[in-house]
Amino acid sequence: MSKQSVILHPDETIDLAAILLAPYISPYLKSLYIPYITKDDIATDIYMKNINILHDIIMIGYPDGIMDAVNNMPVFRKGITATSSHRL
Repeated sequence: MSKQSVILHPDETIDLAAILLAPYISPYLKSLYIPYITKDDIATDIYMKNINILHDIIMIGYPDGIMDAVNNMPVFRKGITATSSHRL
Protein backbone atom coordinates (compact mmCIF):
# COMPACT_ATOMS: atom_id res chain seq x y z
CA MET A 1 0.00 0.00 0.00
CA SER A 2 1.47 3.35 -1.00
CA LYS A 3 1.83 6.37 1.29
CA GLN A 4 -0.76 8.19 -0.86
CA SER A 5 -3.32 5.53 0.16
CA VAL A 6 -3.06 6.40 3.86
CA ILE A 7 -4.22 9.77 5.17
CA LEU A 8 -3.12 10.47 8.74
CA HIS A 9 -4.77 12.95 11.08
CA PRO A 10 -2.91 16.30 10.94
CA ASP A 11 -2.53 16.26 14.75
CA GLU A 12 0.10 13.58 15.49
CA THR A 13 -1.31 13.05 19.00
CA ILE A 14 -4.61 11.76 17.52
CA ASP A 15 -4.54 8.11 16.48
CA LEU A 16 -6.81 8.30 13.43
CA ALA A 17 -6.27 7.54 9.76
CA ALA A 18 -8.22 6.95 6.55
CA ILE A 19 -7.19 4.26 4.09
CA LEU A 20 -8.24 4.71 0.47
CA LEU A 21 -9.28 1.22 -0.63
CA ALA A 22 -11.08 1.97 -3.91
CA PRO A 23 -8.01 1.44 -6.14
CA TYR A 24 -7.47 -1.97 -4.56
CA ILE A 25 -11.03 -3.31 -4.39
CA SER A 26 -12.69 -1.74 -7.44
CA PRO A 27 -11.79 -4.70 -9.71
CA TYR A 28 -13.63 -6.99 -7.28
CA LEU A 29 -16.71 -4.86 -6.47
CA LYS A 30 -19.07 -6.85 -8.66
CA SER A 31 -18.23 -10.03 -6.74
CA LEU A 32 -18.33 -8.48 -3.24
CA TYR A 33 -21.45 -8.12 -1.11
CA ILE A 34 -21.23 -4.81 0.73
CA PRO A 35 -24.36 -3.99 2.77
CA TYR A 36 -25.13 -0.34 3.33
CA ILE A 37 -28.00 1.98 4.13
CA THR A 38 -28.73 5.43 2.75
CA LYS A 39 -30.60 8.43 4.16
CA ASP A 40 -33.66 7.19 2.25
CA ASP A 41 -33.68 4.07 4.45
CA ILE A 42 -34.02 6.09 7.67
CA ALA A 43 -37.54 6.84 8.88
CA THR A 44 -38.57 10.52 8.83
CA ASP A 45 -40.50 12.19 11.66
CA ILE A 46 -43.68 12.12 9.55
CA TYR A 47 -43.26 8.40 8.88
CA MET A 48 -42.64 7.71 12.58
CA LYS A 49 -45.83 9.56 13.59
CA ASN A 50 -47.85 7.28 11.30
CA ILE A 51 -46.49 3.97 12.62
CA ASN A 52 -49.18 1.99 14.41
CA ILE A 53 -49.20 -1.33 16.26
CA LEU A 54 -48.10 -4.51 14.47
CA HIS A 55 -45.71 -2.67 12.17
CA ASP A 56 -42.48 -4.37 10.95
CA ILE A 57 -39.35 -2.53 12.08
CA ILE A 58 -35.59 -2.98 11.77
CA MET A 59 -33.26 -1.62 14.45
CA ILE A 60 -29.57 -1.05 13.73
CA GLY A 61 -27.27 0.06 16.50
CA TYR A 62 -25.57 -0.72 19.77
CA PRO A 63 -28.36 -1.19 22.37
CA ASP A 64 -26.89 -1.23 25.88
CA GLY A 65 -23.42 -1.45 24.34
CA ILE A 66 -24.17 -4.81 22.66
CA MET A 67 -22.31 -5.34 19.39
CA ASP A 68 -20.92 -8.01 17.08
CA ALA A 69 -17.42 -8.04 18.58
CA VAL A 70 -16.10 -10.62 16.10
CA ASN A 71 -16.83 -8.43 13.04
CA ASN A 72 -16.89 -5.06 14.85
CA MET A 73 -20.41 -4.35 13.56
CA PRO A 74 -23.64 -3.00 15.10
CA VAL A 75 -26.50 -5.33 15.94
CA PHE A 76 -29.30 -5.67 13.38
CA ARG A 77 -32.67 -6.67 14.82
CA LYS A 78 -36.04 -7.14 13.17
CA GLY A 79 -39.26 -6.90 15.14
CA ILE A 80 -42.86 -5.79 15.29
CA THR A 81 -44.12 -2.76 17.18
CA ALA A 82 -46.26 -3.55 20.20
CA THR A 83 -47.58 -0.04 20.87
CA SER A 84 -48.37 3.04 18.85
CA SER A 85 -45.58 5.59 18.36
CA HIS A 86 -48.11 8.42 18.82
CA ARG A 87 -47.18 8.43 22.51
CA LEU A 88 -43.51 9.09 21.73
